[in-house]
Amino acid sequence: LQSKDVSKEERKEVMLSLRRGDVLSSKEEYADALSLLAETKGWRDAEVILQCMWFNGFFPDHRHYALVMQALQRTQRWEKIVKLFEEMVEHDIFPSVDCYNLAIQAYGRKWETEGAMQLLKAMQADGHTPTLLSYHGLLHALAKEGAWVKSLEVLEAMLEHQLVPTRQTFDMLVLAYSNGGEFAGVVQTIEYMQKMGLQPSAQTFLYGMRAAERAGEINQGLELFRRMKARGIKTNEKIDEALMRISLAANDPDRALQFFDAALQRRQNWGRRNPEEPVRRELGIYRQALRACELGA
Repeated sequence: LQSKDVSKEERKEVMLSLRRGDVLSSKEEYADALSLLAETKGWRDAEVILQCMWFNGFFPDHRHYALVMQALQRTQRWEKIVKLFEEMVEHDIFPSVDCYNLAIQAYGRKWETEGAMQLLKAMQADGHTPTLLSYHGLLHALAKEGAWVKSLEVLEAMLEHQLVPTRQTFDMLVLAYSNGGEFAGVVQTIEYMQKMGLQPSAQTFLYGMRAAERAGEINQGLELFRRMKARGIKTNEKIDEALMRISLAANDPDRALQFFDAALQRRQNWGRRNPEEPVRRELGIYRQALRACELGA
């Protein structure tokens, strides 16, 4: 299972043998097999092996469910993680901290805030202390909704539990302010990050520039870009698109096209075989360039 050279036929033969009840003879051996599958993104096989445990009379515990959920996490199968957690509860298996964290993250990535909040409460009711991952799962859902007031409440709860916020924590808070149309909060959060010794990332500034566009703070959005460049942070296609959108919001198609030309020049410096051919992640800047041409005409 660990070998990269194994053929599909060989892997299939191994998996068929693992499903038999006479190969894996203990819960520890099942855990070892599931751990390997989690590392190799073998989520389908991991699900099968988990069911085989029940069929062969080896009752899984929270360790086995956590390993299958980790395999699902690596391939972003959020709905399956939630269903697997519900299966644990139905079988009266006491969830571990890892199981709760994975399930809360799954709800967060599905943008189901209520589900994430209920699981966090259940986690505490079971006697577990939430970790940074627990709160990050909830913050992700809140950020997508633009619920910056609730995000601040979650941050306060983290501090009460003496958890130190990371750059990812503040990135999600900036995103919550951005989606909530609260640009002043974006600027304050970035400044607070720096006071704590955390340097904003390209993602932080991207969320800030998107917030500036929504709020009509065009000059502030361009100022965020200048601050980003002053810190030596490299731009990317999403930053370029945000800059073009800010320029178009200011009714300045010429500046938008200047950002577009700069993005194309960077591609040529990368030495691609065909710099004239757009790649999928760059479609956004081409769309904005068409908007700029239409506006300029």
